[in-house]
Amino acid sequence: MRMLLEQIPIDRVLYASNYPLEERGKEMMEELKSSGFLTDEEWERVAWKNADFLFGSNHTAGKKRATIVTTKSMT
Repeated sequence: MRMLLEQIPIDRVLYASNYPLEERGKEMMEELKSSGFLTDEEWERVAWKNADFLFGSNHTAGKKRATIVTTKSMT
């Protein structure tokens, strides 16, 4: 995971698991958080905020998404 995060911008990384077939996902994310490699904000983006933004759920998408789409469409 660290190699991936060193090569790819943090806003391009989404966390996913293969639960219930493989249960290591939670442990891996806990290890990543406790490693200190990412800030709390970066960890949250990988853990759920990037997916939340991409798929437009109700937590963070809202106005932020509309602003970014508007900004991109103006260029």
